[in-house]
Amino acid sequence: MPALRIAAALAVTLFAATVGGRAQAGDPEDCRDKSGEPAIRACSAVIAKDPKNAAAFYNRGYEHHAKGELDRAIADFNRAIALKPDDAEAFNNRGVAYDDKKNFDRAIADFNRAIALKPDYADAFNNRGVAYFNKSDFDRAIADYDRAITLKPDYADAFNNRGVAYFNKSDFDRAIADYDRAITLKPDYADAFNNRGNAYSGKNDLDRTIADYDRAITLKPDFAEAFNNRGLAYQAKGDIGRAIADFDKAIALKPDSAKAFNNRGVAYDDKKNFDRAIADFNRASALKPDYADAFNNRGVAYFNKSDFDRAIADYDWAITLKPGYADAFNNRGVAYFNKSDFDRAIADYDKAIALKPDHERARSNRSAAIEARDKAKAAAALAAALPPPTPPAPATAPAPPAVAAGSRVALVIGNARYRHTRALANATADARAVARALAGLGFEVAEPVLDADRAGLMRALVDFRAKADRAEIAFVFYAGHGLQMPKDNAGENYLVPVDARLADSRDAEIETVSLAELLRQMGGARSRIVVLDACRDNPLASAMRMAGGGLQRSVERGLARPGPVAQGTLIAFATDAGATAADGEGPNSPFTTALLKHIGQRRDFGLIMRTVRADVAAATQNRQLPLVTDSLVGDIVLADR
Repeated sequence: MPALRIAAALAVTLFAATVGGRAQAGDPEDCRDKSGEPAIRACSAVIAKDPKNAAAFYNRGYEHHAKGELDRAIADFNRAIALKPDDAEAFNNRGVAYDDKKNFDRAIADFNRAIALKPDYADAFNNRGVAYFNKSDFDRAIADYDRAITLKPDYADAFNNRGVAYFNKSDFDRAIADYDRAITLKPDYADAFNNRGNAYSGKNDLDRTIADYDRAITLKPDFAEAFNNRGLAYQAKGDIGRAIADFDKAIALKPDSAKAFNNRGVAYDDKKNFDRAIADFNRASALKPDYADAFNNRGVAYFNKSDFDRAIADYDWAITLKPGYADAFNNRGVAYFNKSDFDRAIADYDKAIALKPDHERARSNRSAAIEARDKAKAAAALAAALPPPTPPAPATAPAPPAVAAGSRVALVIGNARYRHTRALANATADARAVARALAGLGFEVAEPVLDADRAGLMRALVDFRAKADRAEIAFVFYAGHGLQMPKDNAGENYLVPVDARLADSRDAEIETVSLAELLRQMGGARSRIVVLDACRDNPLASAMRMAGGGLQRSVERGLARPGPVAQGTLIAFATDAGATAADGEGPNSPFTTALLKHIGQRRDFGLIMRTVRADVAAATQNRQLPLVTDSLVGDIVLADR
């Protein structure tokens, strides 16, 4: 009979000994040479006639193992060993069966016995290495693979297995060297190509990664794991369509692959198709009820749908399954933050940092939550300290009408004539055009604020706050210079007034207005929309980058990707994070031109921004791709009146 093989993680291979020439009575040829049920029947016939025929028990145990009948296999190997206690191969094969049952200690005991009986038994050393690997004892595993290779220098499987152990020690170069040797010895070794692809992925060499998965799939077209792995590589390259196609194929080949369902769910989440993502995470968790990653990922999808309570429930379960799951604690903290439960958010960020001290995102989120909590407490204390309102004195003239509850209000700002850097061609024209468009849609919008210094910009925001606090929708459009700077290990965005000098990075917070401050001034509105055509190349930023006197801060291109935003908020940038936007050659910038074209349509504003993104990409030959971040609840239609 051929050698018995079973695969563990990353295609580690175990071997059972051959059994040819053992059966000698009754139906010996069929017991020895056939496979499956015919062999089992023949061996049973031999045993019925000769109950002390160790070879027949051995062969039948082998066939039971091949069918996955591990308990029957072990029972037959037990009988073979009882009849022939010095049979190294029987101990080896029983060890393989115990390893399949995850009983690694009993497996190791059997491999020890096989090696004691047969000190040059390369397969037993290899198999014991696999058992140690399965116990995460990678150093002992490598020592056994070394011995197997010494005994059998052309042992391709031992080279492959040692490569897997080195991979799990993050020693990717040694892993690749072993996979190279395995492939040289066995050029059609699909598992080794797949494993080498994993190692190249660990080195972030995605092109070589994909090439190895391609080769593995060519050699083994039904290799579900290789399709899954190639999907992950395409996903890492941002090719979500190809990633999903590979996950589809992996699932078709292996419908019970919880991992492939989970990975496809992540890809759908990347495409903002949150419902399909949730469906895949549901399937992954049904197939593997202890799959903490699937629960965490489903929580992320619910969060992206602004269903924070369901998100928290999934993060709870992920943490229950995996108490050391730092990312799940961080994610739950973000959900609590978006529910304005800052104390719980901070507690979760603390736990994430305790588990993973280099978790920079959790540290950044914690700082934001502490700031938000402290400001909320200060605002509450201030409100409590204010005297009760006094009745207004009789007016000699009619008071201006209050903003009606349920109204839509807008603030439009255009800064072009900068005093300490070059002027912008289109910013004021953009602001005027957007103000007219919003007024035509029924927004209460005053004359646009043009060429505002910092005092004027802050005054405009404070005046707008009273209107925004009672509004259904508050809309702010800003055209002008903007910049990002690091703050608390994250990027903070700033709008630049026309009087800003920004000679030093420390001037940013006193000479500019942060996006966070703008959002705070809009805080009372049910829905808040902020549109920033502020990613133009900013000479002030370059000058400030060269100043700073050794501070560990720098000014980056464009704006930073927004962090978590409060429910009911949409933030749109004229281009992607870290990129710069064009002024354009027409009367308006490419971004504002596209916005004006579509803003009056009777459909959800989030969908409008997708169309704007497509128009801007086409107009700029894909050099500019607007970024939208939102946590809106339901459709927001600006042209519904």
